[in-house]
Amino acid sequence: MNSASYRIGVDVGGTFTDVVLVGDDCSVKVSKSLSNPLDPSDGVISALKRTAAEMGMTLVELLSRCGLFVHGSTIATNALLERKGCKVGLLTTEGFRDSLEIRRGIRVDVWDHRAPPPTPLVPRSLRQPILERTSADGAVLRAVDEVTVHNAADVFENAGVEAVAICLINGFANGENERAVHDILHERSPYLQISCSSDVAAVMGEYERTSTTVVNSYISRKVLPYLSALRSALGSSGLKGSFLMAKSNGGVATLEELASTPVHLILSGPAAGSSALRSFAHKVQASNLVSIEVGGTSCDVMVVSGGELSMTERLEVDQHVLMIPSVEVHTVGAGGGTIARVNADRRFTVGPHGAGSRPGPACYERGGTEATVTDAHLVLGRLKAGASLESKLSLNMEKAVSAIAGGVAEPLGVNLQTAAAGIIRLVEQEMWHAVEQVILGRGHDPRSFALVAAGGAGPLHGVNVARLLGCQKVYIPAMAGVFCALGMCSTNVRHDKRKSFVSKIGEAGAMGRLEEQLAEMKSAAQAVLLREGFDIKDHEHLTSIECRYVGQQWCIDVGFEAIDAIDIRKRFEAAHRYLYGYAQENGTIETLSLQLASIGKLPILAEPPLPKATTKAEPQEWRVAWIDSERGALNVPVYNARVLEYGHRIKGPALIDAATTTVLLGYQDELHVLSDGSYCIDVFVS
Repeated sequence: MNSASYRIGVDVGGTFTDVVLVGDDCSVKVSKSLSNPLDPSDGVISALKRTAAEMGMTLVELLSRCGLFVHGSTIATNALLERKGCKVGLLTTEGFRDSLEIRRGIRVDVWDHRAPPPTPLVPRSLRQPILERTSADGAVLRAVDEVTVHNAADVFENAGVEAVAICLINGFANGENERAVHDILHERSPYLQISCSSDVAAVMGEYERTSTTVVNSYISRKVLPYLSALRSALGSSGLKGSFLMAKSNGGVATLEELASTPVHLILSGPAAGSSALRSFAHKVQASNLVSIEVGGTSCDVMVVSGGELSMTERLEVDQHVLMIPSVEVHTVGAGGGTIARVNADRRFTVGPHGAGSRPGPACYERGGTEATVTDAHLVLGRLKAGASLESKLSLNMEKAVSAIAGGVAEPLGVNLQTAAAGIIRLVEQEMWHAVEQVILGRGHDPRSFALVAAGGAGPLHGVNVARLLGCQKVYIPAMAGVFCALGMCSTNVRHDKRKSFVSKIGEAGAMGRLEEQLAEMKSAAQAVLLREGFDIKDHEHLTSIECRYVGQQWCIDVGFEAIDAIDIRKRFEAAHRYLYGYAQENGTIETLSLQLASIGKLPILAEPPLPKATTKAEPQEWRVAWIDSERGALNVPVYNARVLEYGHRIKGPALIDAATTTVLLGYQDELHVLSDGSYCIDVFVS
């Protein structure tokens, strides 16, 4: 491997920490180890030390050769889901302190009036009103009353508040009063982490803007110290290259750029796979792809439709609405560590709870006793007992058998194989429904999509989920087991900025104001990218505008290049017709906001092709493995992924053992190896 300069991607998941190193010659080194949920930063350092040792280096030698270090983590998500953020105070305009709790009446199920709303992150006693007023057009009608700010600060100090969110009415139109409040608070209490809605989410929609800003404050004391400590530890261990974090929008950014908006890290881990998926779609020249990235804890679903990756401006995490640009990722609790249980009334369930890395599946011999999906694969012969993950982990068959027999087979009164197969069938139905929800929800036919199976566990489920969906092809990327970490090594820096732009298409002067505001936003974005070391030639700017017909509630983001009212109208009408089946002829279109995505392009990784196969692929061994309910267990060939070459073809049923994953081929499925080492599987449908 070329040692001149490395790109390193580290993805910390709930079960595994994945490390990918890419050399100047595009050679790749991968490493997979168990995560340390009690101290994620220690888990990262330990994983890097292990990787360095495998390469015959010290950690200092490895990091001193690293030119780019990209990190993705679920720490922000976990802080929100587990309610382990800091104590937050909220400052609002007098009369609006309950907007956060009222939530505009939003319910998960609009017909379920009895379901209680989620407990707000800020209790009413810490939602303090202040006197001020800004009009809807941004005019300051009343300056900030400093006495009310100090009164609120007294309450915060007495309550031990660590962070404050400032969200004033119409702050999206003019943040002057919010900045004034910020300055007063900062001068009085410099220890507070303060977030202004006009900086975090300058969008119309008071509840959404407040919710986003509160979450930003809530996770700040959890996320920022962790990242600062990790960067410091890496620096002390020899890292002199850039330290970047994967963001929810599929890009990366420096810690300095994220210091005031850590909420953009809420999908840091899963969104990193979007870069790898986008690159893979281009590589195989596929315009419609749906990916399942299945790790130890969850299954993340992403979609490329018409060559475009699905993005969203509105996320919902544990019923908290976040107005941040994000890759659209649908997650379900269906991974290798997902637990199978039979309750007192003999109800058999798989998930959503998982065993994590500690104690992990029973077969890991780390104290786990409950049956998991990984235990089921081991019992069914799809995984091999003994050393796994290149001898870093040993899978114990006896422990797996004991867990499934005691936890599932005996309570249900079935044999061991039937219980293990039932676990797999249920978890694959969960994955199937997750993909259907994403694809059908957009009006697409799953049969027109190819499935990309990634993650350590994804290739074991890919062909069966594809069969359920009606997909005819499955792709397994060459580095499927470390898909997200690999994506981090090729992810561009990306900054998204959204500003309110309330106008009407065709209105006099509207396009002039649009051009003026866009130029201002581009200028600010270019300054950031230049500060980060990107030449102008490596800048790319993508623009979109939020539009709707007058009287509608929901908007459509319309991408555009030319600042031309006729062109924007045509694009909006085409999008509206695609989504809703019609467009209003000469209907009045209003705009609400303008978005600019500014990208700093990193050098493209050109992967070296595999040698062309000159001989037939030969199995390294044969193993009895359960294939499906019709054929049961069969003696199937097992191939070593390391010796497969471009052009090799394998017909199922078969297994392929790779360094970080195992691929299952069902009956009559046919796999062929692509030039980059990825697999394309033609799925057999009887």
